[in-house]
Amino acid sequence: KRRHERARRLVERALELDTSPEVRFDLVCIHGDLLRELGQVDLSITVFENALQTAIGDDQSCRSNIGLAEGLRIRGRYRDGLECLSAADTAAEAIGSAESLARVHGLKGNLYFPLGEIDKCMAAHENALHYGRECGSAEAQARAYSGLADAHYLRGRMLSAGQMFERCINLAKENNLTSIVSANLSMLGLTKLYALEFVTGQEMFEEALELASTIGDYRSEILGRSSLATLLIEEGLFEESLEINQIAFDMSREFGLDAFSAYTLNHRSKAYLEMGQVDEAAEVAGDAWTLIVENHFEEFAGPYCLGIIAGSSPDEARQNWAIDEGLRILSEGAVSHNHMFFHRDIIEVGLERGDWELLQRACDALANYTRAEPLPWSDFRIARAQALRDLCQGNDREKAIETLYELKNQAEQVGLANALPRIQTALGEIGQ
Repeated sequence: KRRHERARRLVERALELDTSPEVRFDLVCIHGDLLRELGQVDLSITVFENALQTAIGDDQSCRSNIGLAEGLRIRGRYRDGLECLSAADTAAEAIGSAESLARVHGLKGNLYFPLGEIDKCMAAHENALHYGRECGSAEAQARAYSGLADAHYLRGRMLSAGQMFERCINLAKENNLTSIVSANLSMLGLTKLYALEFVTGQEMFEEALELASTIGDYRSEILGRSSLATLLIEEGLFEESLEINQIAFDMSREFGLDAFSAYTLNHRSKAYLEMGQVDEAAEVAGDAWTLIVENHFEEFAGPYCLGIIAGSSPDEARQNWAIDEGLRILSEGAVSHNHMFFHRDIIEVGLERGDWELLQRACDALANYTRAEPLPWSDFRIARAQALRDLCQGNDREKAIETLYELKNQAEQVGLANALPRIQTALGEIGQ
């Protein structure tokens, strides 16, 4: 961060000097990039909007639109960013720049990701990889592998995503691309969560946070802290999750990353719900939903939030509204963590209400979503739900008890502590 600050001051001094229009334009773009990296995103957007007004020719138009799209992405204005990239694409084609085309298509993929537009996300990153290879840019190729991993993540194919994240990280490490390593280590850590490899995942989050702190990358730090908070909830370490998640929330507010503000509010409300602080969970989830709707983040964080609302509301009508609304958003396309967390939390609503039909629908939906690449995490959640239901209903009690013991041992072994209380209670009630 200090390096960026020093560079910003030097560029601002250079802009005060008389120079050619071409050099001045280069300086303006560098200034806009530095402001964005320093977290002054709105100022960066303004700089690139002004640059676009004075751009001469396709090269300058392309660069202005790319810089503008970068800022709009951070501010959650995904559709506006895609409009800028459409213009940048046309300009990059006109000048025949494979390097610019790699960046344009990579950014397109990054904008399609939070919108849950899977096929477009995948196609854009495949194009970015093609152009990255054409221009021989290791950075463009590493970013493309990261984007392809995101596309697999969008589909819920966490194992394939993990493989692509590893390719990205290895290439980035070979070429000293530290910022790419930091951001993608956190995403790789998330895939380890779904593989029930919690220790490995936590090590990756901690390495990512150390790198982010070293290079002053606030976005990677927010991602790393938010991801670690998710894992800590699964591990039953709710106070620790709240603490690290609060830092991520505060940083997201400071730097104007509203999508992450909403996402971290989801984590906070989930931690409260797990701790039995139902009123606090309902209040925070309500705040998160307001932020999500106001900023059109439904595809990114909506169903996750609605699952918590369903689990924390004392009113069955509101529970049912949240369930129906979550299913509607999922059917229209949403980022994969929404499918995972929504169905996980609706299973809990089914167990709490003794609504076995609701529980089975959630199990079936989670199984169908992960059918292409079954995940240990979702397999565990489904088996646990069905065994608890069978025990309550008296369906093949001996098999249900045996399954619950197996799941209890597995949860203790991998550290999936937030899944244990219902199992322990059920076994305790039958004197086991």
